[in-house]
Amino acid sequence: MSLETVKRIASRLLKKGKNKIRIKQEDVPRASDALTVEDVKVLVQDGVVYSKPIKGVSRARAKIKHAQLKKGRRKGRGSKKGKKFSNVSTKELWIKKVRIQRELLKNLYADGRVDSTARKKIYYLIKGNMFKNKSAMMLYLTEHKLLLKEEDNAEKKLKPKKKPVKKPKPVKKSITKKIEGEIND
Repeated sequence: MSLETVKRIASRLLKKGKNKIRIKQEDVPRASDALTVEDVKVLVQDGVVYSKPIKGVSRARAKIKHAQLKKGRRKGRGSKKGKKFSNVSTKELWIKKVRIQRELLKNLYADGRVDSTARKKIYYLIKGNMFKNKSAMMLYLTEHKLLLKEEDNAEKKLKPKKKPVKKPKPVKKSITKKIEGEIND
């Protein structure tokens, strides 16, 4: 039997293409002596006729990339895929922005640069998404003269707070008449 026929039968047995079938060079005469399918089966079992191994995709580059990712590389803005808010949601951006603005307001209030009424007003403006960022908030405070100067802070601290004077409660007339009547008796 010719070697082409042996290869054809072997490809059918091994379920591979004809081009993948190989015959060992030293055993070519033995392969050419094969006459039946059973003879080819024996050649396959003995390893005279074999198929080339499947060529896979190398993992070398993938391993290198994975090692770099573990170190924290390749994770910048250019590596992100997806739409505008798919990587960082709008809610996360909102939380970040509001926390920054509230922290600034808290510090201004602690330093005495904003009084309590202005603080409350600005707090609600922050909640209502009035300011795009910190600088916009500071601009609003300066334009509306809500920021106190250092001299104003000193005067406020030195001034003693006025305590409200309690007025005596008015006594009902019916009670006063009863009391007077008891005294007269």
